[in-house]
Amino acid sequence: MYEIFYQHTSKSTMPIKFVLQQEVDQELCTRHQVYAAMRNNRKLQPIRVQQVREGTFEALKDMVLSSNPVAFGAHFKTPKVVRRAEHLKLFIDRSVQ
Repeated sequence: MYEIFYQHTSKSTMPIKFVLQQEVDQELCTRHQVYAAMRNNRKLQPIRVQQVREGTFEALKDMVLSSNPVAFGAHFKTPKVVRRAEHLKLFIDRSVQ
């Protein structure tokens, strides 16, 4: 299963998570035939979109920089794929229901 984590800073109460989830899934189906085929055959679940609390990406940056003493904060790029268990746990722990 794939998940997208996003940080929404607006005070809007609109359930943007569900709109984004549908839009991302439709776009992936349009752009990638293999993804569309796997979704149609139910071999792949729809992508999940999960909102995280404000400051989560800053907390990830702090976590990464604190674990690497030679890293320089101005050159930090948020990773596109999170593979480390402790980084994923950060996102899950800071998810908004």
